[in-house]
Amino acid sequence: MEPAAADLLVYCPYNVRHKVAARMEAAGGQLTDWNFELRGAQSWITDEARWDYQDIKVSIPGGQYHFNLK
Repeated sequence: MEPAAADLLVYCPYNVRHKVAARMEAAGGQLTDWNFELRGAQSWITDEARWDYQDIKVSIPGGQYHFNLK
């Protein structure tokens, strides 16, 4: 059983950020970029009927992207 993941917010002066990051990574931590949202929490409502995914064509370097719809 793997241990549960947890987030830890650490504040430090910018000029020692690299030292703190190195110690956290040495202890098994993983750094993640993030920022505060100035307008507060944001949420979206999805409308599944908005797009007909059969009609959408997306070109990617490997060719065409196909939506796997069930």
